This record gives sequence, C-alpha cells and structure tokens, in this order.
Amino acid sequence: MRILVIDDEKEIVSMLSRFLMKKGFREVSGEHNPERALHAIRNGEYDLIISDLVMEPYDGFYMLQEAKNRGIPFIMMTAHASVDSAVKAMKMGASDYVVKPFNLEELYVKILRIEKEKKLENENELLKQTEIIAYSPSMKRVLELVNNVAPTDFPVLLLGETGVGKTLIAHLIHQKSKRNNGKFVSINVAGIPESLLESELFGYEKGAFTDAVKSKPGMFELADKGTLFLDEIGNISMSAQVKLLKVLEEGTFYRLGAHSPTTVDVRIISATNSNLNEKVKKGEFREDLYYRISVFPIEIPPLRERKEDIAPLVNYYFQRFGHKEGISREAFIKLQSYSWPGNVRELINVVQRAIVLSGGKRIEAEHIVLHENLNAEVGNLMEAEKQMIIDALKKTGGNKKEAAKLLGITRKQLYTRLKKYGLM
Repeated sequence: MRILVIDDEKEIVSMLSRFLMKKGFREVSGEHNPERALHAIRNGEYDLIISDLVMEPYDGFYMLQEAKNRGIPFIMMTAHASVDSAVKAMKMGASDYVVKPFNLEELYVKILRIEKEKKLENENELLKQTEIIAYSPSMKRVLELVNNVAPTDFPVLLLGETGVGKTLIAHLIHQKSKRNNGKFVSINVAGIPESLLESELFGYEKGAFTDAVKSKPGMFELADKGTLFLDEIGNISMSAQVKLLKVLEEGTFYRLGAHSPTTVDVRIISATNSNLNEKVKKGEFREDLYYRISVFPIEIPPLRERKEDIAPLVNYYFQRFGHKEGISREAFIKLQSYSWPGNVRELINVVQRAIVLSGGKRIEAEHIVLHENLNAEVGNLMEAEKQMIIDALKKTGGNKKEAAKLLGITRKQLYTRLKKYGLM
C-alpha cells in the first residue's frame, strides 16, 4: 500500500513515516510543505493520503478534495477536537479521521480497514470485468434463473463443485439487482477459523475481548443496503448459524460485547459444494436455516457437462492474457476431451501455463499440461532427483557433505531429501 503523509510539522511526518514502515508498509512518502504535497497528490500514485487539517496556504479540506477527485482514500488528522471539522471531512468523502494527540495503533487499525475495503473493491472490479460464458443450454438456463431472481430480495443458494464460478454468478445477481449501488461483500466461511468467524460476520465492541481495542463493524454492516455473499456456507459453526438465522428472520443482530442490536438491510447469497441435505440429516446444519437460505437454489453445472463452453472460454482467456497465436487442433482436442475436475478455475491455470510453455507462439498439444499429466511429471522429477542423490553419494563414497556440494545444495537440504526418499 502506497501511503502519503502530509503535515506542516516535520516531526509528525517523520514519526508517522517511521511507524508505518515498522508496521510493514514499505512505500511511505512524507511531505511537510503543503504546496509540494498538493503536487504529489496530483502527480503521484497513492493508495492512501493521511493529512493534517490546519495548514497554509492549502488546508486539509483542499487536500481531501484533490484526493477525492482521484478516488484516493483519505484520513484527516486534526489537533482541533472539533466535531464540526470531523463531520465536514466525512461529508466531503474522507474515509476516516483522527484527533491529535492520537494513538498510533488506532491509526494503524483504521489504515488496515481501508486497505481491506480497497482490496474488496478491487476484487469486485475484477469480477465485473470477467465475462460469464454461456453457450451451453445448461449455462443459458442458469442465466435465465439469475435474471428471474436478481430483481427480488429473496435469498439465493448457489450449488456446484469448486471452480464452477459461484462467485461470478453471485456478483452477477448483485449487479442485476436493485441493490447494485450498494456494496457486494464476500466472505469465505471455510477460510476463517471458527473462533473468529462471528466477529468477522457481526463485528465487535471495544473491550469485547482482550485485543478489541476499538469497535469494529462486521461484514453484515459493511454490506448494509447491498449484498453479502457467504461462500462455503456448509462450514459455518452451529452458534453462528443461530445468529445468521436471526438476521434473516429479523434483520437484526448483536455485535460481540454489545448490549443493543444492530439493524441492517442485506440481501444474502450463499454458496456451497457440499450436500446440505445430508448435513441437515446428520445434525450438522440447521434445517430452519437451510430453508431460509435456499428460497431460490441455482445449480451451476461442472465444465465437463458444458463442453460447448470450452472453446469460447479458451478464446476469452487467450484475449484476456494477450495470446494472439491461437491453438492447434490437437491441443484443442486434448482440452475438449479432458474431464476438468477443477472446472473453470483449472481451465484458466492450464491456459496460462500453456501460454508460458509455448513462448508466445501457437499452442500445441505438448503445451497442454493437465492435472493428471502434472502428477506424472512431478513423480518423474522426484524419481530423477532421488537417483541423482544416490549417484552423488556413490561418487563421494557416502560423504554427505561432499555429496551436498556436488548437488549444489546445503547439508540440511540433503538430509531433508534423504529422509523424504527413505535413503536414511
């Protein structure tokens, strides 16, 4: 994240720059001259501006307007604990503000929040640029269902294997809905430890637990008036299921540590590659929640069942990755006859790898390295490495130090490989 710190006090600029670099931000610039700072905003490429309010001849509000014109997030610093100036800054489009003297860790938390929101925006923008290919009857049917349900507020459950494009379909539903001016917030339930999931979804109040030094909104609040996409919902804990059900039924929830409820207006889209019916029977998923989230289920077919989409998908990703030399008939047959267990996600990887292996020329069959071939190649490489180690040990009379030198690796790396191949 590229950060510009602006303050007419050199000590403040220096102190903040050192602090941010210690926190891991490697691209931090500082400016104590307001005129040069204004020039830097207009000409530099920054992801965040942190600026003081009272400066001459250009104050923080002027800097904020310049940053806003360029879509750059902005944090206002002020020694004047005036509610009016803070409110004015937020109304003008500031992302946040801090009042001097401020806690550096508090500022760090605000920066992390902005960084996280920016990342979500970038991911959403990338999704908008990705085309959904639908030449096959099954995918055309999926798009028909999307068009039917998008204008409503009904919860949608997307079903399908990993890599079929559930996130893309969720985003398309949001874009076609009346909520498209709101945020599309996505969370992979399976990727968050159970102990942290509730705080991520519902947020927490300051002091709710040891590290809660400041109140934090959860995903539901971030998605207010928009759409919340719960990916891999089959992995959500039973306690979180109870809270999620309450939100769906009443539109309210409690932040961790809160004494009063928070009300939100959020459309829920869920996705899973598990069989939720089976989870309900086993008591791993609440039946009432299942019926709530599956008001409108949409099954997305695997790539092996929509062969008509392979050619247009390949051509689409050729264009996207700048490959102009095409593909041979043999190579295409190899793609067409494969079962694609990783679906579209795997197809993208294969296409990227083929472009690299072809050296920018026409893609031939040997450039198409599929998962089954990749496993075989890895096995061959491991066998070859094992034989090289055996040969090196023979040449050095079993002297591991010399064998490691001969192989161009350290003794520690050699010992690791000896254990790996059962040679010790």
